[in-house]
Amino acid sequence: MRFMAREILILRCLDHPNVVKLHGLVTLRMSCSLYLVFAYMDHDLAGLTASPGIKFTESQVKFYMH
Repeated sequence: MRFMAREILILRCLDHPNVVKLHGLVTLRMSCSLYLVFAYMDHDLAGLTASPGIKFTESQVKFYMH
């Protein structure tokens, strides 16, 4: 649990264009669940790279790998 708290604090402090913004936390005491609320993204990079129809340009690859 301490590891999660540290990671959540780091996510809250991060302000970088390559990191999805953490907007908040939702807890459900009845089920002891914790949900992280992030900014909405149309796609995730892993999903795009797994799609055979998606091809990245060299400049896009450089941008994402920077």
